Amino acid sequence: MTAERWSEILDQVSDQDIALQGWQSIKSHTLGEFIKLSNALEKKDLNFIIDKYFTLARKWYQRPKMPTLWEVAVRLKWLFKEFEDVNKFFEGLQIKQDADEKQAGNGINFLNPYVSMLIFAQQKFFLHSLEDAEKVKLSEYMAMKKNETDGIKYQRNLQKIYQQKHQTKQPKK
Repeated sequence: MTAERWSEILDQVSDQDIALQGWQSIKSHTLGEFIKLSNALEKKDLNFIIDKYFTLARKWYQRPKMPTLWEVAVRLKWLFKEFEDVNKFFEGLQIKQDADEKQAGNGINFLNPYVSMLIFAQQKFFLHSLEDAEKVKLSEYMAMKKNETDGIKYQRNLQKIYQQKHQTKQPKK
């Protein structure tokens, strides 16, 4: 099926259609599953998403046959909304770099964001490999990332307070 045809079908799916399903959040999936689906979404590879994600369809719908086109469309629309929510969460965690930090990053080729996610999970959860990190639940990763970001913001705010106090205590010349 073409991307245009999928787009037409997905446009017919309402938020109410999705809300009635009561599916478990994508946040209960593993980091590895999230990364694979993210890559497919970025490439707009709906066939991969359907093949990969809907292999579980028989279990979800508790029947031997594959879901109908409408059921797939509703599930895809739900999946897109879930990814949008997760992306908004991560965007909210971004810390604005100051000029010195931007300059410090010049010339550095940082890792792919998905590899960075796995390395973060490996280090913060004290795992032995990136393979182990792929098995971490997305919700657990998000909680750890939020905690880490809050700690960084706290330290920066505290540093600003100390700097302001230090500047006000300086004798005027």
